[in-house]
Amino acid sequence: MKICSAHQPAFLPWLGLIHKVMTSDVFIIMDVAKFRKRAFMHRNKIEINEKVNYLGLRLDSDSDYKTCDLLNLNSNSIEDLKEMHGKVEHTYAKSKFKNQALDFFEETVVNTSNYKFNEICLNQLKYICKKLSIETKIILESEFLSKEKIEGMNVSERLLSHALNTGSQVYITGVNSINYLDTDVFKKNRIFHLVQKFNYEIFYNLQKCKDPLSIIHQIAHIGFDNISNLMLEKQINKKEILNSLK
Repeated sequence: MKICSAHQPAFLPWLGLIHKVMTSDVFIIMDVAKFRKRAFMHRNKIEINEKVNYLGLRLDSDSDYKTCDLLNLNSNSIEDLKEMHGKVEHTYAKSKFKNQALDFFEETVVNTSNYKFNEICLNQLKYICKKLSIETKIILESEFLSKEKIEGMNVSERLLSHALNTGSQVYITGVNSINYLDTDVFKKNRIFHLVQKFNYEIFYNLQKCKDPLSIIHQIAHIGFDNISNLMLEKQINKKEILNSLK
């Protein structure tokens, strides 16, 4: 059985999103989702002096409620990115794998020649997948759904279309989906719907605050290889998910 999942574009993603990619055969980036400034699409958290601190992209002032494919960094973006790079470098100066974190940040953010929001997020995800040897197929939602079609769908119908268009028999959604998803839509189409099971607890020994942090925090402290091992050994995997459906 083929497993698919999806997520909006995410800058400096957290490990829960990466786990969703790992457990899927096909991962859909919802590149035409509507942007919300209050959400975590363009920002995420790191820890500075044992407290939560935000790193985020500064987008055009009229970005709220636009679709993500229309978003660009604003005119001050180059200086903003340099400042953000300095914060990352200073924060993780004494971390064992600081160079891996800086390489990730520099290659996908500082040295980018493309200041489109979607492209930055996609490049970061591809970089992470390469480093963690994740071979999941990544596609854009806009490849099979137009904005006009999406406007006529509710959220359950939209997610169902992901499974149908990719020929998937299993669809994984995040834990918050229990508050809005109509699971009968999936049952009627003979598609298994599962809520993601991800355990962030195993990473709390790397931080003092209680908020889940961006993957750049874990990269700096334990490196890509150790992240990969922990994700494979301590999290539910694709084989276990499929076995649970038998």
